[in-house]
Amino acid sequence: MTTFAISTSDKNDKLNSKLISLYGTQNFLLVDDFLRIVISDKDVTSEDVFKKLNHQGDVDGKLVIFAVNSYFGFHNKTTWEWLKARGV
Repeated sequence: MTTFAISTSDKNDKLNSKLISLYGTQNFLLVDDFLRIVISDKDVTSEDVFKKLNHQGDVDGKLVIFAVNSYFGFHNKTTWEWLKARGV
């Protein structure tokens, strides 16, 4: 299981919908308008996620994908609870 953080330069509802269709609602968290987290048991690298998202060349806007193996910081309680509930 790999956790990925996806950062965008703008709000992108189309991307959110695509991530939900690829990873399911249980493995998708919209942290805020610019940050999403997905968990995958198949994808290993950030490039794997990007290739799925851009399968038909339809990624809109700027984005960067990070594989997450550690995290720390300050954000809303929902984010920490979501990560903990999934064993991240």
